[in-house]
Amino acid sequence: MGFVFTASLTPGVAAAPSAPASQRPLTIVHAFDNNADGTDPYSDFTLAPDGNLYGATSTGGPTNNGALFRVVLGRAYRTIASLPKAIGSNVVGRLTVGPDGQLYGGTCTTVLTVFKVSTGGIFECVAPLYRNFKDRVTFGTDGSLYGVTQPVYGAGTVYRVARNGALSTIATFKNQMAGNVPNPLTLGPDGNL
Repeated sequence: MGFVFTASLTPGVAAAPSAPASQRPLTIVHAFDNNADGTDPYSDFTLAPDGNLYGATSTGGPTNNGALFRVVLGRAYRTIASLPKAIGSNVVGRLTVGPDGQLYGGTCTTVLTVFKVSTGGIFECVAPLYRNFKDRVTFGTDGSLYGVTQPVYGAGTVYRVARNGALSTIATFKNQMAGNVPNPLTLGPDGNL
């Protein structure tokens, strides 16, 4: 189960953006029913260049692998596509908008992949992963995708997916001093992750 909701001003009430929550009631845009639209939307929304919000459910949908959805700001919810079995399931991180306008994400059960998907719902595997995907991918200044994996047994990693799809490990976190579950990467203003 899960909900998509908006916070808006009460109709007919002029309130400043800093108005108390009681003057900004929540409106449910969509309640997930675990059927065609999926369930358990664990990740944050991504604002795409088309002005819509996109997200993913971790399970449910026609293939029971999760579903990609779109929310037209302030108006409507629409399921875009169900994750194909070849892509995997359980999208738990935020989708990332790439320089090509595609949405990028990853799966962390069944088949482990980094994928890209159009806002029309066409999926493509970018690279297979060898460990569980964690959170989101980040584009580096070199055009490559970077991300982290969480350990099932052993250590988490930082990985790079080159433009040609080649996957390489940048760092491995093996012990308590270095940590073993890395957090998502962020591109800094200096171009470093």
